[in-house]
Amino acid sequence: MENSFSLSFIPNDYKMIVEFAAVSLSTAILIAASILPYIGLRRGVDSPRSSGRPKALNGLALSNCFACGIFLGTCFLGLIPHVQMQEGVILKQLNISDPHSQEYPYLRTNFVILAGFLTILLIEQIAFICAPSPSQSTILTDAHYHHPEQAATSTTRQNNGLHDADINEPLVNLDSDSDQDDLEEIQFRTVVPSNAHHLHDHSDDEHEHGHHHHILPGETGSIEYILLLIALSVHSIFEGIALGAQQELNGFMKFLLSVMVHEVLCSFAYGVSLSKQRIPLKKALGSILFLSFSLPIGILVMAWVGFLDTHISMNKGEGYCFFDETLIWNNIYASTSNLKIKNEFYEIWDTFKMDSQIAAEKNTAAKIENGKEFRKRKRSKKKNDESGGAKFLSERSKIVENIWKQFVEDDAIIKNEEKITAENNKIARETAKKVKDFEWIEKLSTMDLTELDTVEIEDRGSYKIITNKLKLFKNDSDKCVRINVDDEDFVIPPEAEFIPGPVEAVKHLDYADKKFDCIIMDPPWPNRSVKRLKTYNTFQIDDLYDLPIDSLCASSKTPVIIWLTNNSAIHSTIDSILESWGLKKYGIFHWLKVTKNGEPIFPFGSNHKVPFESFIIAFPESEKSEEKEKEKEKNFMIENDFCFISTPNSCHSRKPPIAAILEQLIPDMRFDKSLELYGRYLCPKTTSIGFEILKFQHCFSNFVLNDNK
Repeated sequence: MENSFSLSFIPNDYKMIVEFAAVSLSTAILIAASILPYIGLRRGVDSPRSSGRPKALNGLALSNCFACGIFLGTCFLGLIPHVQMQEGVILKQLNISDPHSQEYPYLRTNFVILAGFLTILLIEQIAFICAPSPSQSTILTDAHYHHPEQAATSTTRQNNGLHDADINEPLVNLDSDSDQDDLEEIQFRTVVPSNAHHLHDHSDDEHEHGHHHHILPGETGSIEYILLLIALSVHSIFEGIALGAQQELNGFMKFLLSVMVHEVLCSFAYGVSLSKQRIPLKKALGSILFLSFSLPIGILVMAWVGFLDTHISMNKGEGYCFFDETLIWNNIYASTSNLKIKNEFYEIWDTFKMDSQIAAEKNTAAKIENGKEFRKRKRSKKKNDESGGAKFLSERSKIVENIWKQFVEDDAIIKNEEKITAENNKIARETAKKVKDFEWIEKLSTMDLTELDTVEIEDRGSYKIITNKLKLFKNDSDKCVRINVDDEDFVIPPEAEFIPGPVEAVKHLDYADKKFDCIIMDPPWPNRSVKRLKTYNTFQIDDLYDLPIDSLCASSKTPVIIWLTNNSAIHSTIDSILESWGLKKYGIFHWLKVTKNGEPIFPFGSNHKVPFESFIIAFPESEKSEEKEKEKEKNFMIENDFCFISTPNSCHSRKPPIAAILEQLIPDMRFDKSLELYGRYLCPKTTSIGFEILKFQHCFSNFVLNDNK
């Protein structure tokens, strides 16, 4: 068993409270780390008993240098992995594959880190340039602590005026007039404004009494400390962003401890700097508070970015939205496990063609190249059938095609201008073929449906799917878990439940009075061109009438989403099915499948295969139908024939996670408990029922290790 620090005993409901308490305590520590050296050094300097420089300050100066060294080192070590993670996300958004990523050096981690470091140096140089010029100030080679003779000499030089050549005086004077000092006194050249001459009129009198006053940089209104505050605060904000990205409490606390090491050193160094520059107390306190609260500000920024994550993985236009399905899946898995979905499933760059069509095209090209006469075979032209199914499909195609044209006109997708040899999407097709089928799936139809047992699964647990009774498997944790079934590993999303077996098992959920705020169905509609699983060969449309969909809806606002084929007969039948469930159709919507360059994967004009699939959304009918319908239309915010556009997974009939997409598309829409029937994969906070619900959860076939974890 792995021995590591763990806070898993803390309930999820208290996670936010614990994190808030930890951040509050950390902020208080940072305030103390800055204000204590500031106040301590000011008291030491202002004390009338201090006739010379306290040797203890040399130790503080040495500690300050040591703190700065650790601070710079840990900054870069902590920043690099987070920049690398964002690099991968950006490259994916731009559709840049690994072989071509080197052509974008400005997106590389090393370049970003170097650019940031050079920016810091540039800001530092600007600060020196903006410092008061010699014509506006006079120079004192005076230490914080020195002998009266030195002060008198300095005052005399000031009264006589200084020439520009006096600037050549060294910045730091290590000379000491006292042979009894164990340590050399460090003396800093001090800048004094020219309008401060009157402050030295009585300097001779002061020196006679053995003490004097100095005008230090802080009293000149210098901007050095402001620039330092900006630099340190920006760094703390980025640390807070990285901290806010931690999903688990364990990771959050460990990262917070590592961040606090150099944040405390940074705050200490800043407090010493404020004291050296004699910044007034009110200004010092204000800047210390701003610096200390930069870390919580970064956490809030990350929370805001997470709230606006929809704008990263989704682009909304007039009548459509374009989304990246891989980002949605990786948000599910990468944040709570070390897995991410294989990108090869989505390497679709060409329109799909039959293998026989590809072979025929190659044969024709070879004949033309060899100079052989190519004679096209004449075929009898069939009359264009504009009645029945063909007319229905043609009308739908025109609607979706017009929306696609708007999508292209809007430049909603970043195209890769290079010619990529996809060989009829060979990589994607071969990856799909490697998805494993399991023999035990075929045996699920023989299970006894009279009872339903519940099994709470644990990470790395082994379970039997094929038994005499139906089983509902539950993952109650807020992270992904891996389970073993017949020596094969499957990954289960957070708070997911599943029943391997026939959809009729949903009646047990109805008996238990379970309610859901979103219901999704992808029935295996009859289709001659599709090879169905044997267990689904017995599916009859009439079976849908017996499902208790209406009683499973949590309220009249529960959307029921049903995927359809492009068969006009099915579209005609669905209305009577909805009526039997007590539902009313809200509208029909389309999923348009495009290549990574935005082209449809099939031509629109075909009467056989078209590049889109459709689904309807219905709601339970309520007593106050008119009022409720207006409220639904206002809240749902998408119109009839709205198009969802994406590059599809190359596996046959694998639909995108439509509930997660609707949550991102529509403000204030959150599904805490969903139900999916005839499912082929699992989603968080969703109960899924079907024969193939674990098909796309197989670790080896569908996922790869996430290198950024």
